[in-house]
Amino acid sequence: MRVLQLVTYPLKSPRHGGQLRCAAIRERYRELGLEVETVAVLHGNDYRPDEHERHDIVLSPDHPGFDPAFPRMTDLQRGRVLAGDARAFAAFRDLVERLRPDLVQLEQPWLYPAVRRWFDERRLDAARRPRLVYSSQNIEWKLKRDEMPAAHAADTAYLREVAAVEALERELVRAADLVIACTDEELAELRAMAGEPVHASEWVTARNAIAPFAPDPARIAAMRQRLGLERYALFVGSAHPPNVDGFWNMLAPSLAFLRPDEKIVVAGGVGHMLRQHPVYAAWSGINEPRLAVLGEVERDDLVALLGGAATILLPITTGGGSNLKTAEAIYSGRPVLATPHALRGYGDASRWPTLTLADTADSFRLRLRESLDGPERVPPADHARIRIEVTWARALAPLADAVLRLQPAPRR
Repeated sequence: MRVLQLVTYPLKSPRHGGQLRCAAIRERYRELGLEVETVAVLHGNDYRPDEHERHDIVLSPDHPGFDPAFPRMTDLQRGRVLAGDARAFAAFRDLVERLRPDLVQLEQPWLYPAVRRWFDERRLDAARRPRLVYSSQNIEWKLKRDEMPAAHAADTAYLREVAAVEALERELVRAADLVIACTDEELAELRAMAGEPVHASEWVTARNAIAPFAPDPARIAAMRQRLGLERYALFVGSAHPPNVDGFWNMLAPSLAFLRPDEKIVVAGGVGHMLRQHPVYAAWSGINEPRLAVLGEVERDDLVALLGGAATILLPITTGGGSNLKTAEAIYSGRPVLATPHALRGYGDASRWPTLTLADTADSFRLRLRESLDGPERVPPADHARIRIEVTWARALAPLADAVLRLQPAPRR
């Protein structure tokens, strides 16, 4: 079966959660013997050319369809540009017809307008078109609503865009043959959005997870020496506003509860954004020396950071889907301090013996203080068995079975 996977970021060198999930799905499909081609439709300012793959389509950042007044709506806008711009759509149409997919999988809803236009122009009804899969990562309209900048709080134009995202999701979930969600709760919500009668024959929860990794003790020692820290708390996150808000929501009013020689090590694109937050600015003289902001790090360095952390922080307070960093932290075997929201999609905290929950800023700071003051903790003896549950091999098994059931009859 030929599969066309449509994304809005390149998968050549996956780093953030969406890339890692889509790359893992692609790898699993190929392990099943499926022929998978990925097409990323990119905003021209987002990624370097050396990150692109052979089929990726780059849209000009100067296209009038991209409205700089709504930077959080770029994904929605790129779907409109791809479907509405004659040259962009022609490139997309020609590529799809050359690839001749049996199944089209949309990772998030953004590119559905172009797929819908292709179906319509080819007069492909539900019986004759390729099977359509909607692979959801969040309830996107809610995420866009919750990320609404304060400046747009009473902006009817922004609210219209949020409504457009909801309409797009609703239309796609009604058209899809298979719908995938990251959590059971979001799968139920997508079912409700589909209404009656339900077209999709398959509804699957494929939880977020990680690829197995093993820290090298020598690298851990080298990382501690590089940082000048024997014990540190670790926060890993992408440049995603909920990551910033969660960090300061749970560690406010300042980092003064840490000693002057203690630091929270910050890895990933979230680092520079932490310094732009009002909580940071209010006590910058206290906060700055207690942060070690590393920026993006190579995978081997990230594994060393995880392996050497006294505590891995998951101060997640908003957002949909589920968080890959939760799986990563659980798999590491190191102590994990998390909010209840960080566990969405991973079940009850009692399943994960290395995890401590804190649901208020006061309790979060207190538990972090206890972790840094306490003795070194080692994972339980059966952790190797427990952590398998957060690997892609386990998480994607239901999806693999569902996709194979969608295979068309052999072509004659």
